[in-house]
Amino acid sequence: EENIQATERLIKEHNIGGLTFFHSRASAATNYETKKKIVLNDDSFQRLKELIIRYQNCATTPLLMSIDAEWGLAMRVEKTPQYPYAITLGALPNNQKNLVYEVGKQIGLDLKSVGIHYNLAPLADINNNPNNPVIGYRSF
Repeated sequence: EENIQATERLIKEHNIGGLTFFHSRASAATNYETKKKIVLNDDSFQRLKELIIRYQNCATTPLLMSIDAEWGLAMRVEKTPQYPYAITLGALPNNQKNLVYEVGKQIGLDLKSVGIHYNLAPLADINNNPNNPVIGYRSF
């Protein structure tokens, strides 16, 4: 609560333009490459919705809300749909490329349902350096 109130003060005093949400103690993002201890937060979806409403209510100018949700909210929020990684979508046969659009559309609808406006997912990363493990499955 103390951190939430501090964020509300920043919103009010500095008229900040937006917030980016990260939560990964138990998310797919944390456990894809490492096996950290999973700390479940079964209410993370509802909690995120409530925080967004609360922050929007204290803002003079509507806030732009964003999240890093490359394969859906499941990357950051428990018990939400996880969609295929970009590398999987890029490997689809040409006659199934419409599925890439459908996945993107559904992720967008999921984000909208919680109050997120902007997904920080990479769009044009190229997996051309085998010594760079950061891009990997994040590239189409």
